Amino acid sequence: MHATLVRAISFDGDGTLWDFQQVMRHSLHYALMELQVAAPGPSAALTIDTMIAMRNQVAEELRGKVTNLEAVRLAAFRRTLQHIGVVDDGLAARLNAVYLQHRFADTRPYDDVLPTLDALHGRYRLGLLSNGNSYPERCGLPDRFDFVVFSQDYGFEKPDRRLFAIALAQAGCAPQELLHVGDSLTNDVGGAMGAGVRSVWLNRDGQENATGVQPDFEVTSLTDVSSDAEVDTAGGRAGIKVVQATGGRSRTRLGGREEGCYGRCNAARSTGWRSAARVFGRLARSWGTARRR
Repeated sequence: MHATLVRAISFDGDGTLWDFQQVMRHSLHYALMELQVAAPGPSAALTIDTMIAMRNQVAEELRGKVTNLEAVRLAAFRRTLQHIGVVDDGLAARLNAVYLQHRFADTRPYDDVLPTLDALHGRYRLGLLSNGNSYPERCGLPDRFDFVVFSQDYGFEKPDRRLFAIALAQAGCAPQELLHVGDSLTNDVGGAMGAGVRSVWLNRDGQENATGVQPDFEVTSLTDVSSDAEVDTAGGRAGIKVVQATGGRSRTRLGGREEGCYGRCNAARSTGWRSAARVFGRLARSWGTARRR
């Protein structure tokens, strides 16, 4: 029997802690308004969807060459101006500044984020592990995380296991002691699996998983991870003790209770509050199998 203890929890940013798509479109709206004042004729037919498509094209062209996302966004505004027949680097820089002002100042966490971070604070080392550039101090979440890892600072992205290795080093824990929570099956769940880290797929919209990537656990709200979490303080070390048995059975012991899970355990989708004891009780599915991957 192999016992592990969850000591740290890392969160993805965009799509997990805040709605990036919403704030991106919101910020592009202000940039487009600025452009329509500066170049009313050429920009008349320009849409936010076109600007997004151009940004994605530029990002793909610069992949592996430019990692700073603000520089990528600036290049995308230059491309947008070229598209409407305007060559003006100063205007591109102004549009970028307007976009970034709203991109960070107007980012709002989902309603379940702050209660979750409050509930987990002091019980686990909390981290932010993101392919984005929403640094917490710029988005109204200063002093919320014990470790912060952004792909643009290292030149490679999730699902690259090297980014998870950096997070593990900053968290000061072994792979089996870290739990990663994110909304992307490829980047978050697949990346965690490749690094030997357990994963929670945050499936806010109740989407079907049509991929071959299977999370250790699936929730529809972050409150499912934090609600009523209990702490094992044996030996003066706080954390959730996960006791792994052979034969494909996993158990989690919390507060004297034990919940068993056989085979591959995905949580049934649910809404509302659910005990974290149940979450972690089903989380550690077939750890012996996981260790042999």
